[in-house]
Amino acid sequence: SLFKQAEESYKRVADTLSKVEWTTDMKVSGAEYSKRAKAENAKAADYYYNLGNSYLQQKMYQQAIDSYKQSLRRNPADMDAKENLVYAQKKLEDQKNNQQNQQNQQNQDQNQNQDQNKDQNKDQNQDQNQDQNKDQNKDQNKDQNKDQNQDQNKDQNQDQNKNQQNGGGTPPPTISRQAAEQMLQAMQEKENDTKEKVKKEKAKALQKKRLEKNW
Repeated sequence: SLFKQAEESYKRVADTLSKVEWTTDMKVSGAEYSKRAKAENAKAADYYYNLGNSYLQQKMYQQAIDSYKQSLRRNPADMDAKENLVYAQKKLEDQKNNQQNQQNQQNQDQNQNQDQNKDQNKDQNQDQNQDQNKDQNKDQNKDQNKDQNQDQNKDQNQDQNKNQQNGGGTPPPTISRQAAEQMLQAMQEKENDTKEKVKKEKAKALQKKRLEKNW
């Protein structure tokens, strides 16, 4: 870019000027030497100032600050360099704050994602546990029903086998003790009546035989 090219140009000139060393020349008076040195320092200050502006346009605030400081070392009275130095320092502080805020936001987003993943995993585990419990209950109920059916079938088979052994028909009805005694008493009375009738018939036949004999 244009500012990058300007940066390279100003940087080369500033580096060259910063390395200039003035030696005592017998042909140059002390006043002339001081004048020439002062002029070279002013040029170097201007180049560092322009270099700082190039960095500032590229938002390279730390490099701009360093360049403005180099300019002020050679020309401490340059108010523009001082103002630009303060401005670059403020922009650098804002840049760091923005970066810190972005980092905090990223950390917050990561934490939220972790919490969401944690909640999702928790819900998934709960669903899995519920499904497992359902399956277990289903299997238990199935086993219980199976055992009950087996027991019922077993009891039915045993009853059928017992009935077959007793005669193959329906099992004899059970009666109470009182009913059994009443039936027994009725049978006894019937038997007594039968005996009494037989006895009367014998007596009647004997009497008839005696009458026939007397004749």
